[in-house]
Amino acid sequence: MNHLLVLALLATTAFACTPGSGGGPPADLGPGACTDEHACKSGICTEPGGFLGCGACRPPPATSCTKDGDCAGLGDANVICSSDPHDCFCSSVSVCRAGCAVNVDCDAKSQICGTDHLCAGKPCGGDVDCPSDFACTASHCQRRTCTGTAQCGVNYCVKGNCYPTPGSCGFPPP
Repeated sequence: MNHLLVLALLATTAFACTPGSGGGPPADLGPGACTDEHACKSGICTEPGGFLGCGACRPPPATSCTKDGDCAGLGDANVICSSDPHDCFCSSVSVCRAGCAVNVDCDAKSQICGTDHLCAGKPCGGDVDCPSDFACTASHCQRRTCTGTAQCGVNYCVKGNCYPTPGSCGFPPP
């Protein structure tokens, strides 16, 4: 009788650890989804909310900046000089743009708005101070690193970091 109980416990444990059975994320991610263990069948895997690139670049604006002081007098006090790959300029250039003014302008779960109007990791004293998929690193919440989905609990390891959803497969624009 003890052997039957042990076999029943082993079967239950094996089922509980099988991906998709409540012990982790589903094994079948669906079309167009990817993780560090499940590569794209075609295209490039990007993290949730990731950027595939620009395709054709745009010429940089006639005016650029090198420091926040170059943006003084252009409106709000939170105007900063920064570059952003989403601008898709043909050369590396910084432009004046609105920075954050309050914490809700940043990723509210893991970031705060600094006095320099840039979003930065939320201060923390330990992992419990950070949201899921984040760890307290150097006293600031940073996305938890991983080498496989098993390290992300019920979430997904995508491009070396934990996320609540799998990555997406796609191609950069032409």
